[in-house]
Amino acid sequence: MALKRVGGTLDTWLAPLRAIRQQLSNELLCLQDDGAQEMLIAEKNIEYGVTALLANVTIQEHIASRNLQVHGYMLDAPSGRIRDLGLGPKSSTLTAIASPTHEIIRGNYAQLIFEEDGTATMTAK
Repeated sequence: MALKRVGGTLDTWLAPLRAIRQQLSNELLCLQDDGAQEMLIAEKNIEYGVTALLANVTIQEHIASRNLQVHGYMLDAPSGRIRDLGLGPKSSTLTAIASPTHEIIRGNYAQLIFEEDGTATMTAK
């Protein structure tokens, strides 16, 4: 993400990400991979977003009165996986979905299921 201005509302939208990038400048220098740098910025952006929501009075009221839960998840678009960043309540249906104990790979004719303990099974369609 370039530091130069792009103009209009895009600058407003990018301002928080640029601030995070500035705050993490030393950590980002240690990461050689651009993808790893972008991932760190994105994770911090989600963390700050969750923190901002939890500081909101209306959100706090709904947490108390309606059992509202605020979570921090990240979608890895290339793999289609949702990753729980550990922000918010530890036990929920969403956390179970985002942190599965197995990996499923589906093909045209079968699917492979790799369990956390290293075992695998295959099911033909």
